[in-house]
Amino acid sequence: MARWIPLVRIHGRSMQPTLHAGQILLTRPAGRRVAVGDVVVLTATVPGALYVKRIAAGPGDVVELEAGRLYVNDCPWDDCPRVAGAHVCRWRVPDGHYFVVGDNLRESTDSRVWTQPFVPASRISGVAVKRWL
Repeated sequence: MARWIPLVRIHGRSMQPTLHAGQILLTRPAGRRVAVGDVVVLTATVPGALYVKRIAAGPGDVVELEAGRLYVNDCPWDDCPRVAGAHVCRWRVPDGHYFVVGDNLRESTDSRVWTQPFVPASRISGVAVKRWL
């Protein structure tokens, strides 16, 4: 299970405009209380590394990537229309897993490009409660 860290400093631009580098994020332990839309802290596959991302889809949800655009359960994540004739990759999020993205879709390395796109619930340690700075 991931180790909960109550305060996390933001690095990088993947969560802009919601969170900016240097801000401090107060979190609560994730436990089983994680929902689509939550900003979460998760452990990476690289030991010691943490990511701050948003839950885009949960267990059973259908995720589609079409011409670089994200759709969850047939709803656009970024309000962009579908692209006629574009290649579509489609997955169903397995039980006990989540699909996460950064709010800055152009700058974020997240489930859309990771070799293992689904994050096990056991790797999610905290849920954002408040930010400072």
